[in-house]
Amino acid sequence: MARLILLLVIALLFVWTSSEKVKISNLEPRRDTDGVWMDIHDGKVVAVDGIYYYFGGSYGFCREPDGDSGCNPTSIGSCGFQTNHNVTLFTSKDLKNWKNEGSVFQTARDHPVPGSILFCPKVLFNKQTKMWVLWYNWIAGTFDRSYYSIAVSSTPTGPFKVVNSNLKTLKFDNAGDFNLFQDDNNDAYVIYTSKLQGPEPSHQMSLEKLAPDYLSSLPNTSTGYFGNSFVEAPAMFKRDGLYYTVFGTCCCYCKGGGPVTYYTSKTPLGPYQQHEVISANIPSQQTDIWPFFTKNNKVEYMWIGNRWQSAPDRLKGHDFQFWSPMQFDAAGSISPLQFIDDFEIDV
Repeated sequence: MARLILLLVIALLFVWTSSEKVKISNLEPRRDTDGVWMDIHDGKVVAVDGIYYYFGGSYGFCREPDGDSGCNPTSIGSCGFQTNHNVTLFTSKDLKNWKNEGSVFQTARDHPVPGSILFCPKVLFNKQTKMWVLWYNWIAGTFDRSYYSIAVSSTPTGPFKVVNSNLKTLKFDNAGDFNLFQDDNNDAYVIYTSKLQGPEPSHQMSLEKLAPDYLSSLPNTSTGYFGNSFVEAPAMFKRDGLYYTVFGTCCCYCKGGGPVTYYTSKTPLGPYQQHEVISANIPSQQTDIWPFFTKNNKVEYMWIGNRWQSAPDRLKGHDFQFWSPMQFDAAGSISPLQFIDDFEIDV
């Protein structure tokens, strides 16, 4: 009996402490569990109850223009600016095997303004309301008509229903790229690029707290403009009590990517101190930074970006992604990112 109990204890300890080492490649297309190439970009990964939910934009299989820029032209109907963009959800327990849960939001079907172009979908789960909240940026033909819309669902698989098609509470209008951040206490924030058109300096970054239901912002909490101008593709996260905002130079579907600078503050609304560039030579545009859990429940952070104009067949939906675990020194400074072909992590 004593031997049997000992064996059971050893087995339980093994299960408790074991982890799975997975290899993630930046040189191969990301495929779902059915072997299909994942058409997902500009997205966000959130972990809830041991499952990673990867929401992102599916831009379809239009042929990209030749050259290093996918923004030639930017007219409605051209590749990357079509009205059939969807929000797709993939789920995983190990960051390697992703199940396609289908389109949870389709512009043509679910967005109330016909002829709109959807970009940059971001989703958070509100623990108080028990609702999944989707924010997305949309334009109506030209970038001077750029807005935010909000949709909700009681389940991550949707369907998401629009509750506000044109957010009016932001302090600054004419907003573009953005991201959402959820703090430990369920407070949430929106970091966004605004003043896309007009006098210089343009494309400036700002940050605001969200209402408790995440369906509006609180403009009286705005940080105002901060950091460099002519920037986009922001991300925000918290590590060891320090808040980080990270964003880079404008890069409209560019092959070369944009240099990314980071800022830190002891409070979510700043003031933020500017630090060095952390991704100067990576052919990828930042899309999100998110926490993941490694062996013994250690929290680490993943940087992900879109490798625009990288698909061998020149199809937008086949553009590659770049993922990289982030490294920090003892003071919390972010180590510069380098392009890596692949890496292994214990999850």
